[in-house]
Amino acid sequence: NPGVFVFWRNGDTNADLTVYYTPSGTATNGVDYETLPGSVTIPAGASYSTVRVTPINNGVNSGLTPSARGVQVTLEPDAAYSIGSLSNASVIIVLSQYRPERVWYVALYAIQDTTSENGPEPGVFIVSRGRADFNSGHPDPPLTVSYRLGGTARNGVDYETLSGTVTILEGATFATVTVRPMDDNVFKGTRTVTIEVASGPSDGYGPGNPNQATVFIRDNDPPPAKDKVWVNDDVPAGAWTGADGGDAWNWLNKNPTPFHGALDHQSSLAPGIHYHYFADATDRLIVNPGDTLVACVFLDPVNPPREIMLQWFDGTSWEHRAYWGGDLFGGGNLITWGADGTASRRPMGLLPPAGQWVRLEVPAGAVDLEGRAISGMNFILYDGQAAWDYAGKASP
Repeated sequence: NPGVFVFWRNGDTNADLTVYYTPSGTATNGVDYETLPGSVTIPAGASYSTVRVTPINNGVNSGLTPSARGVQVTLEPDAAYSIGSLSNASVIIVLSQYRPERVWYVALYAIQDTTSENGPEPGVFIVSRGRADFNSGHPDPPLTVSYRLGGTARNGVDYETLSGTVTILEGATFATVTVRPMDDNVFKGTRTVTIEVASGPSDGYGPGNPNQATVFIRDNDPPPAKDKVWVNDDVPAGAWTGADGGDAWNWLNKNPTPFHGALDHQSSLAPGIHYHYFADATDRLIVNPGDTLVACVFLDPVNPPREIMLQWFDGTSWEHRAYWGGDLFGGGNLITWGADGTASRRPMGLLPPAGQWVRLEVPAGAVDLEGRAISGMNFILYDGQAAWDYAGKASP
């Protein structure tokens, strides 16, 4: 069976689009497989095109393991398109002396990983099957794949109902699962839809790599009137910024999709305590009695931090902190700033779940900020990586 790469585009499909790529890997183009030219055209009216990797039986057995002969293609930039988050992919060529187990492996990809309540395009997952097997001379039979849904968006409430199964048709290598958001006129910020392969050996397939993918649903509704959004797309007016411990201010618009607005600010991946901060904003956040301080965080599911902390500056003191995670139950703290259990280091519970936006809330009184004017914030991690967005306060 040949390998197959799928080149997918989003947006306008009215014209042909030529996409350029570079083949690489441990298999040699034109020697171990039929020559790949380095470009493919997606025809007008189509969302995708495929490139087949056809192995050449050259009679050479170098003693390599079955997984050692790989073909990778990497997208190359061009003025006609921008490159999405999935910029490369691989196919494995198995030596003819290798007899594989006769089972499909199902992988999941978010090809259109961001959608919105007001469209115009839905989110799209690809459910792909692959198998190292001898060519039987017949088309591959249809395969029905079950998947589990998760994330912060609710099936049938935030997006049109998904059944939990999809069928890859006879002779096809993949099928799609489409996420169509439902506009509810309620602000919830960016939510996530995750799918994961659900199977056992008796189903005729197993989970491939990756076996989970995420689509983000952006909200088109304004924040509620009770929220004062202070840090969003930029630091407040007049502030200067800094970072330490190997961190930096990284303003980005993807991976993950921001909770609100155009950009979130992401930490750098670093060990130990690392943080980025701003101070002396002239646009200060006035905190009244009963207010709740808020910030949204997205913990990297691959490199989650062990502890996170928020810190506020009232123009005189930074001794206003709240933290999540760390060793809350009888051990030493990881970020050893302030006195535990006081306004200088207020424990707020376990780390939030990774891989989704979570709104953190801290009563202003718990960190001694009622009646004060905040002019700075610090976003602190111990190990790992996270993105931050939508910081400010909520009034009663």
